[in-house]
Amino acid sequence: MHDNRWLFGVHRAPEALLRMFCFPHAGGGPALFGRWWRELPREVEVCPVHLPGRWSRFREEPLRDLVAASRLFVENTFQNGADLPFVLYGHSLGGLLAYEATLRLREAGWRSPCALIVSGRRPPSARLDRPALHRLPEDAFISAMARYYEPIDPALLTDAETRAILMRALRADMQMYETYHAAPAPPLDIPLVVVSGHADAIAHPSTMEGWGQYTTAPVHMHVVPGGHYFPRNSKPLMSYLSRVLRELL
Repeated sequence: MHDNRWLFGVHRAPEALLRMFCFPHAGGGPALFGRWWRELPREVEVCPVHLPGRWSRFREEPLRDLVAASRLFVENTFQNGADLPFVLYGHSLGGLLAYEATLRLREAGWRSPCALIVSGRRPPSARLDRPALHRLPEDAFISAMARYYEPIDPALLTDAETRAILMRALRADMQMYETYHAAPAPPLDIPLVVVSGHADAIAHPSTMEGWGQYTTAPVHMHVVPGGHYFPRNSKPLMSYLSRVLRELL
């Protein structure tokens, strides 16, 4: 499990009773979750997911199909089974990956997560509410990312090689998101936890209710302070997730 290249920065927890696999937002990486182990219960082993073509896997071809990415993650992570109970967590694009990974586990007849936790992402059936960006010319793409999400750090655009690596990975993430269409599927039978930022213009709390149709088990909705990238200010989120995870231990 710990030698899996799909996981990066796992802080091994000898006393772990539960694993939490964490999928980042588009353009994000495992570093988003790098300190979460310090703030969550010590019985929870935080496992940041690391997609091909991103960050330290930049030499690999990035994945551009969300369902294919979820299948590869599941095959590479659970093919030998799961030695501990686990949950899947994803923010924004990562929320869709976590949901689709849960479907892949069910399709394979493998162990299901104890819960699916999604933040900053409207239900899978929600349609794209802005123009597609991934095919735009580079300067237009950079401007559009700033308009709809947040500005890209200028320091990452100065060096030509760094810029090329970043643009390839970010375009791949946008393509993954913009070309995704949720296929009809029976609802899950595991608890679903849905977290949103009170000022999130991309996935406002008022747009999250539709997640309730994706499981027959209880659904827990929670709102924390912040905009779309509220996991970066992790204190309110960590406090809530700690309560959720302790109930699963």
